Amino acid sequence: MSVRVLILADAGAHFALGGRSLLDWAIASASLLGEKAPLVLGDESDWQQARTELAGAKAERVIVLQASRVVFSSERLASLASLSGVGADGALDAGGRLVSLLKSEGGGLAAAALDDDTMAAVMDAWQTHKLSLDAVMAVVEQRGARCGEQACGRGEAFLVDAPERLAQVEAFLQAVLRRRALRAGVFLDAPESVHFSFDTEVEAGARVEPFVVFAPGVRVRRGARIRAFSHLEECEIGEDAIVGPYARVRPGSRIGAMARVGNFVEVKQANIGMGAKVSHLAYVGDAEVGEGANVGAGVVTCNYDGIAKHATSIGAAAFVGSNASLVAPVRIGAGAYVGAGSVITEDVEAESLALGRARQSAHPGWARRKNKKKKEA
Repeated sequence: MSVRVLILADAGAHFALGGRSLLDWAIASASLLGEKAPLVLGDESDWQQARTELAGAKAERVIVLQASRVVFSSERLASLASLSGVGADGALDAGGRLVSLLKSEGGGLAAAALDDDTMAAVMDAWQTHKLSLDAVMAVVEQRGARCGEQACGRGEAFLVDAPERLAQVEAFLQAVLRRRALRAGVFLDAPESVHFSFDTEVEAGARVEPFVVFAPGVRVRRGARIRAFSHLEECEIGEDAIVGPYARVRPGSRIGAMARVGNFVEVKQANIGMGAKVSHLAYVGDAEVGEGANVGAGVVTCNYDGIAKHATSIGAAAFVGSNASLVAPVRIGAGAYVGAGSVITEDVEAESLALGRARQSAHPGWARRKNKKKKEA
């Protein structure tokens, strides 16, 4: 029997939980139920499409999920595919037209076996009562349809319909994710202070210091160390690499094995090669940094010209001195040196020295004369 999943995109659909919207949680649940393209019901056109698809679909299993009711239990989700009405013996039986996730803050499951007329009444109720599944069940019961209910265990499902409730469920989810990481062999210095996303991957043997935030899309390899107060998003951290403290690794970045991204460094859409160091107060964006290269304090890759982004390439074992500005597009050759304070606008050959400073001039006695005039004024 084919499965059709309807998702009610209610007021809480865009709340973020564990780095993923409640609507995306529901879509992920639909995927587990075998539905790759669920019908998301929000505006009038969505409802009309649902009516058209469901009309006369007597043999089809219809499962209704509400975005603001999050299911964490895959086993509970699996039960939705067979849960339906109530048989003569009081047990839940299969074959019904509607299976709904609803009831109570715990997220209990209720089901009803519906004929076409009752299904049409249910569709009207969803629109009339602003997507309230509780109101839907009242309509079902009034029409005499067989209904059944299955309780959810603690932590299996939650109603998330207000900011306060969202914070409570987020705290529950974070506790689950932290326990999972610890049991997988990840070292958490202060587990209660680390924030994970739903898809964070940290391999055994990695260490995470206090107050680290993992936004979605992060993978940390074994032996890596994420130091305190760092923020990572859509990036990969290689084996035995060190990130932070106070580092920000933005989307599209890959930190190679044994590389170092130090304090107050921001990396965006950049590959930092094996053993390379970007240790202090630097911005590296749209860049390739070769193996063993050293990027000094205060270095900036000037990647944006106001219209488009441009790339910077720093070769293996190159040395970029402190406070240098690399104006992209530009290439620093392997083993080359860039003097501190330089503004580099042209490519630098391998194993050469590049200086881009204004010539320093000295004016003895200038300050003394200036101060004398100030006093006489």
